Amino acid sequence: MINYDAVIIGAGPAGLTAAMYLARANKKTAVFEKLTAGGQLAVTPVIENYPGAESEDGFTIAETMRKQAVKCGAEFIYEKVESVDFKNLTVTAGGKTYCALSIIIATGAKSGKLGLKGEEELAGSGVSYCAVCDGALYRGREVVLTGYGDRAQKDLNYLAGVCKKVFYVTQGVFEGESRENVEVLQKCEVTELVGRPLEKVVVTGEGIRREIETPALFVDVGIKPDGILFAGQLKTDSNGFILTDSQMQTSVKGVFAAGDVCSKTLRQVVTAAGDGAVAAMSAIREIKSSPREQK
Repeated sequence: MINYDAVIIGAGPAGLTAAMYLARANKKTAVFEKLTAGGQLAVTPVIENYPGAESEDGFTIAETMRKQAVKCGAEFIYEKVESVDFKNLTVTAGGKTYCALSIIIATGAKSGKLGLKGEEELAGSGVSYCAVCDGALYRGREVVLTGYGDRAQKDLNYLAGVCKKVFYVTQGVFEGESRENVEVLQKCEVTELVGRPLEKVVVTGEGIRREIETPALFVDVGIKPDGILFAGQLKTDSNGFILTDSQMQTSVKGVFAAGDVCSKTLRQVVTAAGDGAVAAMSAIREIKSSPREQK
């Protein structure tokens, strides 16, 4: 059994911030990440809404965060976490078991995809899954949004406020308010992406086929938490996101959650970092109250 004061699962902005705060407080901290540090941030071409980084690629921001955490003393273990026992605060990864006084879950979430040819390659080169993150990059230009539900409606309102025109493609029936710079294509779907980077999208529906020239397609077809590890062990909302209180405490004592994996209204780098800081400070209080820490 390998002992730590804190174990963090996931090295996105939330996990990296939590690691820095814990390590600076002289707590023995391990961060588990199966790939590279940064999560979705690391593969984001341009970040313009993170304070202090006027316009920077996501990988650079993530790498700076990682280096800060390492400098403070955090240890990174690049292994896939195989299982977690939240009741006993243990984590199994790479055939080894790690015991902690606190656990922070920062596994993030994944956006739904359309499954179109070339979609993956165009992510960051015309295809975006976050209107609030990338909408301002296309200020004064014509863009396409496809999706459904309340989240898509909020993104439509946001994009309409910054873009010259928004083509909203939905498979359902649009019931929102009409806007002068919004054209709704209902009972339709995006079926083809043209250009590298994106130059146009093809929309098909009931007897129509339309090519729309645009530099950007915003996809809003749902988001799911990366939560297989905590399924059935922690309380979640109806969509599977972890429920926490204001101190990022989950339904299990000693277990905290931070970032996009949590039930929340805004998922941004800055909110993930904020969650990570709060979760870390809560974990520090938990560690200090532990009988093992007091010995």
